[in-house]
Amino acid sequence: MTITIGVTEQRPRNLVGKVKCSEMGLPSRADQEAQINSARKSATRVRDRLRARV
Repeated sequence: MTITIGVTEQRPRNLVGKVKCSEMGLPSRADQEAQINSARKSATRVRDRLRARV
């Protein structure tokens, strides 16, 4: 269970950090949302895969 939580939390947070760094280039709000959403999706996918294995 600990692993799954780690996976879920890590991805989006890292992504938000990246978005902040690239704010000098100011990516549009939609781009940021899309990035974060895809990160969340892949995190959920990984979590489900781990859950299925258990």
